[in-house]
Amino acid sequence: MIRFLSYVLPVCILLTGCLSRTSHTPQSHHGTLDLRTWNFASDGTVKLNGEWDFIWLDALSKKNPDTHTFIQVPGSWNNQPVGGQKIKSQGTGIYRLQIRIPPAYKSSVLGLRLPIISTATKITINNAHVFSAGSRTLPEYKPDIVPFVANDTVIKLTIVAYNFYHDKGGLRYPIEIGLISDIEHLRDISIATDFWLLGGILLMACYHLGLFLIRRQSYAALYFSIFCFLIVIRVLVTGEYSIRYFTHISWFALKRIEYLVFYLPFLVFTLFIRTIFPDLFPKKVFLSICVIICICVVIVLVTPTIFFTGFIDYFYPVGALMMVYGLVIVIQAVRIKALGSLFFLIGYIAVFLAYLNDVLYTKGYIATGDLISVGLFVFLLGQALLLLQYYSQAFTALEIANNKLSNQNTIINLQNDELKGLNDELDNFVRRTSHDLRAPIASVRGLIHIAQKETDPTKLQEYFLLQEKTLYKLDRIIHDILDFSKNKRLEIENEPIDFSKLLQETLENHLFMEHATHIEKITECQVTHVFYSDAKRLEIILNNLISNAIKYHDPAKENPYIKLSVLADDKEALITIADNGLGIAEEHHQKIFDIFYRLGNHPNSTGVGLYIVKDAVAKLGGTITLESKLRTGSTFHIKIPNLAPQY
Repeated sequence: MIRFLSYVLPVCILLTGCLSRTSHTPQSHHGTLDLRTWNFASDGTVKLNGEWDFIWLDALSKKNPDTHTFIQVPGSWNNQPVGGQKIKSQGTGIYRLQIRIPPAYKSSVLGLRLPIISTATKITINNAHVFSAGSRTLPEYKPDIVPFVANDTVIKLTIVAYNFYHDKGGLRYPIEIGLISDIEHLRDISIATDFWLLGGILLMACYHLGLFLIRRQSYAALYFSIFCFLIVIRVLVTGEYSIRYFTHISWFALKRIEYLVFYLPFLVFTLFIRTIFPDLFPKKVFLSICVIICICVVIVLVTPTIFFTGFIDYFYPVGALMMVYGLVIVIQAVRIKALGSLFFLIGYIAVFLAYLNDVLYTKGYIATGDLISVGLFVFLLGQALLLLQYYSQAFTALEIANNKLSNQNTIINLQNDELKGLNDELDNFVRRTSHDLRAPIASVRGLIHIAQKETDPTKLQEYFLLQEKTLYKLDRIIHDILDFSKNKRLEIENEPIDFSKLLQETLENHLFMEHATHIEKITECQVTHVFYSDAKRLEIILNNLISNAIKYHDPAKENPYIKLSVLADDKEALITIADNGLGIAEEHHQKIFDIFYRLGNHPNSTGVGLYIVKDAVAKLGGTITLESKLRTGSTFHIKIPNLAPQY
């Protein structure tokens, strides 16, 4: 909250300063303004505020004896008590003021800075006509500067104001007097300020419109762009001089445009807020606001100026309620920490205060001027910070997404390479296994064909033994194919492993393998923690290695053996399968795990077993190494991690 106030308070102080009125400047009393102690050169210009002498003429411009009074300027003459009754908006009023200036400024060139006077005027100074705008029947928008020479120390200023087309008549805005150079300087500042605001707001309008054109789903950008364009038009038609630099539009058209661009921003801004915070803005409230604004727009388009300029008084409290409701929604967005809601709230408060100022200024209660453009500019700064925050997060998210996408592409490329390798491997496997399957089948068919013609029982027995060996080889090939398929296809099934039982069952599976009874089996098992892994893959690994150890034992040795040892803890398991068989020459160590790689022409070798072993170990996240010398024996070292669940 402290941080929020640090943002909001400067804005409030700034706008409060704009709303405040200068209290130390002279005020006129009973139609006389004493400026004899006022130094125009050092003190600057002064507003002709206070009591003016006032004469009311009725709608027929007839002067009545009881129509003389004093009236407050700036302010409307509506409901001013004159001659025992309150006057209305339509008619003619004569304002008179005597201005006493220092003798030092006699014969100096002074100037009047005239605001908009509803709805036409004629001005005389010391009975000399100096300015006119419109007439009784032709209103005119003409804020201007009137230079004059102060021929006396008393300046008699007379302003005849006509109003027959606006709901509020009179001098509703302050008139300033001062040195002509100071007056022109103030005009130049006003013009520069208007165009500076116009440029900034117009730039933001075009920027948000560009955002919408690039990304058509960004309706918030479109609504905000339209809102800015409407404010630009309002600055042009309500500024003191802006519109006169572009065109000479009739007073009636200007008034309709002015009031249209007062109502329409409510509708567009409501669309903008509802698009940003859709969950916080009920549809019924939104539709109600739309209906109200549409009614007001129709009234401006079809009714006379005298009507719709007065109708706006009924809208002011409704508009204030709309602004308050919008403020509540934005505060709710801040409470739920919606993206950019804090910056939005700061800007919204600036617009809200500026709206209140414009209402009070239009009704003549204060003399500050239209500040909606200033409030909007503060709001635009908040929007710029909001966009900066939004796009910063968007770029960060995009960078993260790009990194994820890059990682995913890397993974996909690796998977594609792996898949390509598997496809090549599968093609090679199918080609080689189809050949290996056909060879035993062809051999058995040939033996059957020979046996059918043989009558010698001894020969027949020999053929039967050959068929049995061939079928055993075929069975071994099919067994390797099944192991290959299981290892490639099945997911890892993590479960506790009983190594003692696993070793015992694996050895029992090979009891009736040829020469198995002549080989000593030694097992050692030391497990300190519960070990988790995939039992099926461990069985495939041990079956292949034990089968190879029996198959490639050294018949020349008197005491052939196979030694199985397991050392497992909470981290990993070290499995060792050692034998004193034929051994493997060192030049074959790098290729022994390749698929279909065979040592010699052993009749029972498929060239697949050790490849399956290495692949199964890799699936378990482990490694396998070989130590072997020809005629000495072989030792396989397997290291696999403990896949125990982490709690």
